[in-house]
Amino acid sequence: EEKDPTLKALKQKEFEMYKKQMAKLQKDAAQFGETSEMTDLPYVKDANQEKPTADYYDMMILMTDQSIREHQLGLKEAQENNDTKSIKRYNCLIKCVSNKKNRLESVKNQHIKILQQFKNNEELRDEKINQLMQTQGIPKACECD
Repeated sequence: EEKDPTLKALKQKEFEMYKKQMAKLQKDAAQFGETSEMTDLPYVKDANQEKPTADYYDMMILMTDQSIREHQLGLKEAQENNDTKSIKRYNCLIKCVSNKKNRLESVKNQHIKILQQFKNNEELRDEKINQLMQTQGIPKACECD
């Protein structure tokens, strides 16, 4: 039902990613059901794997892309209506969400790098990931009102 082709494509991509993640989760849950090994528990076995970690960040980045597009559409409508207050708000939201996207991309890259670099040192890997999350993992709220 989405009228904007860009937003529609983003939502379709999100749905496809979601379907893949759900299929993997079901497979992992079935495997866990057979073994009852904690290491087979869904999400636990993927916590320190590069691909599932990248997929997680990619889903969040895709959601920020959708948010940016929604704000762009709101801005366009506000401009058509000469609504200066809304124009200012949408410009602020676009900038803020774009900054969130950049932060997510940076954290993703650093997180993957840590997983690669400390693949064989669980303690140091976890310490570095915790440091990353404490310094850059916390999003900042948009103050655009």
